[in-house]
Amino acid sequence: MGAQRVRELAFHRGGALTLLVFAIYLAVACPFIVENDNAEFATLGAVGGVAHPSGFPLYVMWLRLWSWLPVDTAAHAAAIATAILGALSVLVLHAAARAWGARPLSASVAAGIFAMAPLVLRYHTRAEVFALNNLVVACVVWLAATRGPLHASWRAGALGLVAGLGLSNNLTCVLVAPLGLLGLVPSVTAPCECTTRADDWGSCDPIGQRIAAGARSRPACS
Repeated sequence: MGAQRVRELAFHRGGALTLLVFAIYLAVACPFIVENDNAEFATLGAVGGVAHPSGFPLYVMWLRLWSWLPVDTAAHAAAIATAILGALSVLVLHAAARAWGARPLSASVAAGIFAMAPLVLRYHTRAEVFALNNLVVACVVWLAATRGPLHASWRAGALGLVAGLGLSNNLTCVLVAPLGLLGLVPSVTAPCECTTRADDWGSCDPIGQRIAAGARSRPACS
């Protein structure tokens, strides 16, 4: 991997910021039980079970996945597992800001302010469902952007997948549904925008790229 690629990942893609935030989260991850929900999720992470309604199955499964961590308490293992989600949410938020047109420095400043906000820092370093909820919301914002990573049916499918996963974690993620629906608009209208060259039509969908590779005439859009 060349120096230019490393520089791009570190600064233009938010990699350096994410690693710094993750290091801070690990340093302050709470090794003790601090409140009612925290006690519940730390216990579920260690022994399994069902949380209070709505159950938060996705988050509980995530905690169970990391229950093997060699730390002194179940609360600390759950806090570290949650810190991973928190750091990922910062990375995706940076990507979302870039997809909506922010410059690398602006995206880093915005994501950094979010990551170090007192309430966010609190919920990203102890067993709470909000870190995963933040990741889900950041994914919706990223995928819904005009310059997001996916297009056409791939975008629609990814937004649907994220929505389903989000609802299995915290029902409040439904509040970003309008933004997700806005992101679906290009997915619905994309086929009718293919009115230029055959190889342009291929850019509407990854599958279309392979079809258009052998096409010599403009495809008909219904």
